[in-house]
Amino acid sequence: MSDRRITRVSPSRRMASAALCSLSLLAFPVSSAEAIEIHVDNDAGAPGYTETGSWTTTSNVGAGWNGGLYRFTSVSPPTSTAIWAPVIPDEGFYRVSAIFRRGGDRAPSVPYTINHADGSAQAVVDQTGSFSGDLGQVNLGTYRFFAGSSGNVTLSNTGSGGVYIADTVLFETEPPPEIMNVRTFPLYPQANDPVGVTAFVTDSSGVGNVLAEWSATPSGSSGSAPAVDDGTGDDAVSGDGVYTATLPGFADGDTVTVSIRAEDTFGSSAVSDPAMVTIGVNASWALIINEVLSSNTEAAFDPDFSDSGDWIELYNEGPNTADLTGLAVSDDLSEPDKWVFPPGSSLPVDDYLLVWCDDKDFTGAAFHTNFRLSSGGEEAVLYDTITQT
Repeated sequence: MSDRRITRVSPSRRMASAALCSLSLLAFPVSSAEAIEIHVDNDAGAPGYTETGSWTTTSNVGAGWNGGLYRFTSVSPPTSTAIWAPVIPDEGFYRVSAIFRRGGDRAPSVPYTINHADGSAQAVVDQTGSFSGDLGQVNLGTYRFFAGSSGNVTLSNTGSGGVYIADTVLFETEPPPEIMNVRTFPLYPQANDPVGVTAFVTDSSGVGNVLAEWSATPSGSSGSAPAVDDGTGDDAVSGDGVYTATLPGFADGDTVTVSIRAEDTFGSSAVSDPAMVTIGVNASWALIINEVLSSNTEAAFDPDFSDSGDWIELYNEGPNTADLTGLAVSDDLSEPDKWVFPPGSSLPVDDYLLVWCDDKDFTGAAFHTNFRLSSGGEEAVLYDTITQT
């Protein structure tokens, strides 16, 4: 059980300057396999790099990858190929990139063939550009490779006219998903009440399966539940990157440990550090609006966008950590639930929290509402949507 008390502030409590405050968000890091990068360079020679046909070493010392050299040829005939064969330590998906020195005389259509665990694919690369500056690095795609040296990348001089450059091919493991802001809600669940879990999950190649994995002591129960971002069940908004799972009820006195496991569309996975919640805790707290700043002229900057937006500052008088789930802030008494805290949000006892009123409607390192404050004077409202007070 929990006793939730809140206090509103009148417009006269508005402040003209910012105060130093601490923000309480749960942002758990992820644990994943260490990233692997394999550079197969022409300078190393066989067995990683081999050729057929006619190739010449550049006289531009240091112009290749890692201060080395590169090889070049012209359009066929004769047909010439450069082959990069990596030694893959573990089967999985690897992002493949061609690295080369661009130039004005280069071929605009250079065919690369990627021979991988599931067959072959072709990518065509434009090697033209400025010779000076950084080396060109072009993504050839992400493919599954078996462990060992069965896969390779082959460049052939069968594309457009011009000079073909053979230097280095990079094979790197696909980055795993990023998992942030793991939260359980409510903060003080009671016996047999469902427990919700939310986390922000993102991945450059697309998020695949997301699971909440849990265990409970001393009862010894364990299991997993799918986390979704489709707006169903306890998930508030579809497609916002916040994944939500609902766990079954637990016995009074159980301590539940839960982690989020996420995979991307290529199978790379990450696991968050665990969050813990104890069932049946009785708690109480009192929240007040401590300060309101409606004309922030660069007195404080938010940690997500580095903007000097307006804010409302909350303070928890205690005696326990405050569960912000279901609480809302607003600038309009007729619409007190204008912006609602994400499930699992909390504020430790004797601590302060800035809520940025900048109309960004975003939760990252800080909370951002979907409205702005008027410098002309408005009511700052803290509202409990659960008790409707």
